Amino acid sequence: MNFPWVIAVDEAELAKLALEGASHVDGHAPGVLGYALQAYAAAGIRSDHEAFTIEEGRERLRAGLWLLIREASVARNLRALLPLVQEFGPSRMAFCTDDREPEHVVSDGHVNAIVREAVAFGIRPEDALAMASHHAALWHRLDHLGAVAPGYQADLLVLPDLERFVPDLVLKRGRPIREIEPVGVPEWVKHSVRVQPVGSNDFHIPWSGGPARVIGLVPGQIVTEELVDEPTAKAGFAVADPSRDLAKIAVLERHHGTGRIGIGFVRGFGLRSGAFASTVAHDAHNIVVVGVDDGDMARAIQRLSELQGGVVVVESRGVRAELPLPVAGLLADAPLAEVLARSEECHRAVEQLGCTIEAPFQTLSFLALSVIPKLKITDQGLVDVDRFQLVPLAVGV
Repeated sequence: MNFPWVIAVDEAELAKLALEGASHVDGHAPGVLGYALQAYAAAGIRSDHEAFTIEEGRERLRAGLWLLIREASVARNLRALLPLVQEFGPSRMAFCTDDREPEHVVSDGHVNAIVREAVAFGIRPEDALAMASHHAALWHRLDHLGAVAPGYQADLLVLPDLERFVPDLVLKRGRPIREIEPVGVPEWVKHSVRVQPVGSNDFHIPWSGGPARVIGLVPGQIVTEELVDEPTAKAGFAVADPSRDLAKIAVLERHHGTGRIGIGFVRGFGLRSGAFASTVAHDAHNIVVVGVDDGDMARAIQRLSELQGGVVVVESRGVRAELPLPVAGLLADAPLAEVLARSEECHRAVEQLGCTIEAPFQTLSFLALSVIPKLKITDQGLVDVDRFQLVPLAVGV
């Protein structure tokens, strides 16, 4: 085994190593490896669900971390990491989904879908089931969950086979889920969107020419690229340009009504018209909006405020589709069938705007996550995650 160890005397030195030592895999895929990874482990980090190459996963296991293998709607890392289960066995590994959209859960499943794919890949069913249940409970120190044994809570899926992993019966504490009374949501949780009124002029970007930083989407991943391009300018303002797949992106603080807005450009959605927005925007969950029309961006934010959270698609100032998420702006309180229907309407609507990527709303939510490289955006502005610094939109400023 050939990898470096770090011996540090204080937390400041560990943090410095962790921040300065970040490296890149395959030219654009970020991964904490080598000295930086050892610094993270020494500082107390004990698991990671962001590994998406076999090299990253192997180093995490060798460093003593738990490897949480993720298969989400956007970030799909399962097949890349499953060979590690065959190499080392399932110890210190567990499955997770991170973020899955309603359509994905209904059509494919949740963790049971990961188990199904793992078994089809060649993982033994008993190992896959342990990684889906017992190992996850072990890592989270939920000692009463994750096993079928005396003293363990009877949260069970009764499976007819070990190929499809579609349960015939679901039990919670030994009771069929249909017998469990739903829990009410306090009214105060439904009033979390507090924003200042916005108009199209709030998305104007004064511009005298020159190159700008552009967030570049990476298909199938939540990492991004930092692109450089010169935006189209009209009447002294930088504008979106659908012909070059250059849309505006903005993040608005929505918890305290500060009026703070960060604005930039993004490439990869393929929008030809309109805008779409969401209050699901990791991890601060401010409002994030992408569009090629400033007025449509403002209308989307106005509608999210009226709904007190959700997903909205707008074109020509009209709401084309929406999914209310009134519980903290993150969760629906409607029946599954209604949530699914509205979510599908939103996907169809954003496709009609020209969007070409899979899981556009999940992708949107991660563009405000300022701890995943490379270039992200918050209500404070653009963030160079590798350097953990705010950076200006204009290059060279």
